[in-house]
Amino acid sequence: FDEAVRILGEYLKAGPAKMSERSRMEGEIAKAYLQQKNFTGAGPHAKEAYKAAKAIALDPASRAKGLDELLDAGMLVFESYKATGDIKEADSALIDMRQTAVSIGNTSFYFYAADKLITYQIETNRKPLALQSYEAALVQTAQDFAVKGQEKDVIQRLKKREKHYKLLGEAAPELANIDKWFPGEPQTLAGMRGKVVLLDFWATWCGPCFDAFPSLTEWHQDYTRYGLVILGMTRYYGQAEGFPVDNASEIAALQRFKRAQRLPYDFLVAKDQFTQNAYGATGLPTAVLIDRTGKIRYIESGTNASRLEEMREMVLKLLAEK
Repeated sequence: FDEAVRILGEYLKAGPAKMSERSRMEGEIAKAYLQQKNFTGAGPHAKEAYKAAKAIALDPASRAKGLDELLDAGMLVFESYKATGDIKEADSALIDMRQTAVSIGNTSFYFYAADKLITYQIETNRKPLALQSYEAALVQTAQDFAVKGQEKDVIQRLKKREKHYKLLGEAAPELANIDKWFPGEPQTLAGMRGKVVLLDFWATWCGPCFDAFPSLTEWHQDYTRYGLVILGMTRYYGQAEGFPVDNASEIAALQRFKRAQRLPYDFLVAKDQFTQNAYGATGLPTAVLIDRTGKIRYIESGTNASRLEEMREMVLKLLAEK
């Protein structure tokens, strides 16, 4: 670390630094410090990385290619404060990210920062404040984006998450109207208290759902012994393998699918959308993590590499809780 910091210092003394290079170097040092749990060391470098990334994003000529770096650097600042338990500064980092998103007119970045603030406040036992932040964000969005299309985009995304915000930190709704459970025996969430339960809402026609299968399989293999239970949640759709089918034929197709994909965890097939709606799983895939006490600690829709890593970290966190 000392050598890396020394080289960075020499680079900065040598002449005007390219913002893209400084952001990258500061960010790499911050990430390394975070991995070593040296949060004090990470903070200053995370802030410099974010400052440089922000300068890039505010320049119209380089804005498009700098957005990912800006998000990455902003989250480094947030994670540094979060790791030290500095709730006030962690909140401020996310608020600054949202304000920066207004400056560059990016609704995805804006929603991400607003959503992260709300879920972080729930995570840190401030749910009443989080729900206030949600309501305030709906109002603030209209003020921040003069273009109606941008305002509508953010508000629609936030409203889709309202059900999730209300569920986080609450007792998980019991599984209802489950017609088939295989290959294991039917259970209740109440009966699985003491375990960490991951509900994966999916469907055979959902392409993005397939992207999570390798991770789910790996987690089943690695963490079942420590108390993780993964349940593949689907329902009858009246079709299978491109043809209309009855329930019995759909179950047979799901069993073939399970074998073909080599998915080792149990499948649950619901008669209707009752349980899916109870969890706000209107978009597929939706993942829900329930802790050992039966409370919902994580709920997200969609699949990408960063979200899968976020889920894995939450799984490990919940497994570590006794």
